[in-house]
Amino acid sequence: MRYVLATIVMVAVVGAAVGGGLYVVRNYFAETEQQAVASAPPAPDRKLVSVTPAVATHIEPRQIFVGTVMPLRRAVIGSAVDGRVVEVPIDIGVRVAAGQKLAQLLTETISLELEAAEHELSLREEELRLLKEFTLPDEITEAEATLATNAALADHVASRFNLLKSLFEERGAVLPQELSEAGSAKEGAVAKATAARRRLELLKENQATRIAQAESRVRVQTALVHRLRDMKKKHTVISRFNGYVVAKHTEIGQWANRGDLVAEVVAIDDVEIEAGVLEDHAQALRVGLPITVQVPSINKSFQGYVSKINPQADPRTRTVPVKVRVSTTPFNEYELIAVQMLGGGPPQAWHHAYCEEHGPALKAGMLAQMELPVDVPQQALLVPKDALVLGGETKRLWVVKSPAPGKDGFTEGDAQLIPVKTGAAKGGWIQVEGDLRPGDLVVSKGNERLVAPPGTPVAVHWQGEEPLPAELAQQRQIPPTPSLPR
Repeated sequence: MRYVLATIVMVAVVGAAVGGGLYVVRNYFAETEQQAVASAPPAPDRKLVSVTPAVATHIEPRQIFVGTVMPLRRAVIGSAVDGRVVEVPIDIGVRVAAGQKLAQLLTETISLELEAAEHELSLREEELRLLKEFTLPDEITEAEATLATNAALADHVASRFNLLKSLFEERGAVLPQELSEAGSAKEGAVAKATAARRRLELLKENQATRIAQAESRVRVQTALVHRLRDMKKKHTVISRFNGYVVAKHTEIGQWANRGDLVAEVVAIDDVEIEAGVLEDHAQALRVGLPITVQVPSINKSFQGYVSKINPQADPRTRTVPVKVRVSTTPFNEYELIAVQMLGGGPPQAWHHAYCEEHGPALKAGMLAQMELPVDVPQQALLVPKDALVLGGETKRLWVVKSPAPGKDGFTEGDAQLIPVKTGAAKGGWIQVEGDLRPGDLVVSKGNERLVAPPGTPVAVHWQGEEPLPAELAQQRQIPPTPSLPR
């Protein structure tokens, strides 16, 4: 019994000792953990940002060039003849159509000359008709009758001469004087017959010549009439194409000498934007290349194409004149088709009607900007323009390193500022070169709140990535470019 009690007491003592030791050990570790927590630095205050992956794609380097809106045609119109100005139905800014009158000179004298020449032409034409239909046929008929009469007379006289001659020779019944008279009569009759025959031959031979001479007289008079009509026509100064009057140089009552200026007209339904492109950039251009033209003064953009590349560069500026043709029609292709289907007339008429009311969309001399390619397409790494940190001589980017899942659906990481070099732009994106690879996350929004000494990372967190543009989304999975050092 004593042995059992002693054993129980011993077990109780050992249990108490072990429990006390465990309590001491537990309190020691608890105090150690509290001290470690108290001595650890506080959790970093993460900045909320938006991130976007860098994208590798092919880009065509472009540059904005400033140009001038130039009319497709410009005509300084003058007077072709001398005369007094009696009408000027135009003014500056008025739209004129091809063939429309710009000025009218006095035409009374030239009108009278033209009327006289037209009457003379009618006379010549009537003479030609009479010659062909009556004169020549009647003359030939008369000549043929005369020839027949003279030939018959010659035969009769010849027969009488032969009879008298035989009587004289055989019987001596005819006096020599009678025989001589008969011979003379015979020779005269033969001569008349010969002359009549020759006249008929000449009439027939000269028939075509006389008709040709009469036709020539008609042509000469016709040319004179045409000349006078042309001279009268030149007394009316007209526009040769659709356009706008930009200068007026004469007035009613003014005397206009040949060559004096009357008006200046420009065609600006279609215009050309002329700009000087540096000689090393002009090699990337080609005729027909589509170009977008921006006109800041009216805050509008127009679609056009490269229409001319001058092979002669300016030796003073070393630039190549380039022209981009732009259509200023206020209606697109489908609107014009719809208007025409509804019975609104041809599209050109609608365009002219719109311009009559509102004026041309682009005016000659306006400033225009256009983005032209300056090099061949090349592989490039693009980031949003908003990701660039400007200030100082070097452009920089906040690049997120080691992204990891965080709390409440956020992703956490450390953003580090790196220097980069910029290149060509593509919309809201820009080419960069530096310690960056395709797929690396850059801070595109909220970077203005990130402040740290150089080389010091900043804790950031974000929720999802900014969506990529459709044309760049497919480029996200392009493998890193080996030539870009990390």
